[in-house]
Amino acid sequence: MSRGGAGAAGGAGAVAPGRRPRRERGVRESLFAVALVLEAVMLIFATLALFGLRSLPAGVALGGGAAFIVVLLIVASQTRHKWAEYLGWALQVALLACGFLDPSMFIVGAIFVGIWIWCFVKARRIERAQAQHNSIHPSRKDTTA
Repeated sequence: MSRGGAGAAGGAGAVAPGRRPRRERGVRESLFAVALVLEAVMLIFATLALFGLRSLPAGVALGGGAAFIVVLLIVASQTRHKWAEYLGWALQVALLACGFLDPSMFIVGAIFVGIWIWCFVKARRIERAQAQHNSIHPSRKDTTA
């Protein structure tokens, strides 16, 4: 029985005939996607807490929470687009505004806004270092800084 995957026969970069190679994800795209998915997971629990505390009517708590989660996941899957970055910032504001539903969400929202800002700053720093590395070593395909 063969244990090799799709790239086993032709090396690590091999692509099956008729299939296009996977697009390489950037640092910013990856970090933003991780942050948004973490927010979606947290929002599952926050939605259940708001429902359990009866802070809102059941339909509003569960429906609004589910809609917010779906939007977070859609934006997380589209972080390669510039509009997703802007929408991500708007979602951070919306998450902070959830504090008006339950005051503890101000704290949770502030933590996730901090994570989002950290991802933004760190991604810029890494991309700048990669660009500098690639300008010094233009013949290399390596993008690590």
